[in-house]
Amino acid sequence: IAAVGYLAYCAWNKKDEEVVKKISAAFKNPIVIAVTVFLAAFGISALGAENQYRALWGEVERAEGLFGIAHYVVFFLLGVIFFGKKEWIIFFKITIGVGAIVILYGVFQYYRIENIPLAFPGDIRPGSFTGNPAFFASYLFLLIVSSLIVASHNSAKHIRKERAWKYGAYGIIAASVIMIFMTGTRGAILGLGASVITLLVYYAVKGGSVRIR
Repeated sequence: IAAVGYLAYCAWNKKDEEVVKKISAAFKNPIVIAVTVFLAAFGISALGAENQYRALWGEVERAEGLFGIAHYVVFFLLGVIFFGKKEWIIFFKITIGVGAIVILYGVFQYYRIENIPLAFPGDIRPGSFTGNPAFFASYLFLLIVSSLIVASHNSAKHIRKERAWKYGAYGIIAASVIMIFMTGTRGAILGLGASVITLLVYYAVKGGSVRIR
């Protein structure tokens, strides 16, 4: 709320020209426009919903109402406006760092190792800190994407340090794939297979023209 208020203040008073320019540039981006239109359509549909309370607040389990979706959109807009490449790389590194801990506790839960701090009851389908194997599997896809971005990032100033992050990211990818199977979530496993097939087809078609930047 404070961040949105700050953006509104800058836009209204034009005190921070750089922020105003970033906001103006962001809303010329087709993806930002599409997300904004989606939120507006969501709001209109919520007004005409049969259960307006549920449309606004969503459910306790998923919180997919207008209130929750608006938070995701605002987070997206703040990221587009304030984050550059450097900030996103830091964000993704933090993400995979936290993810390593989450995966480790998932392993502890699967193998019923409970004599450690913050341990969860053993379960053949671990949910780790998410408490749900399906949610955990979805989170692992975020870790895979974040790790791919970090692994493809190179910095000439810190070659050795970036190399360590690169190998660490590959390790998180491997661990995430294994953990997806350990959760036993069929939809996630199917999605993983479809992703691999799509990636192979893409590389087969593009061949040597593919470049990761």
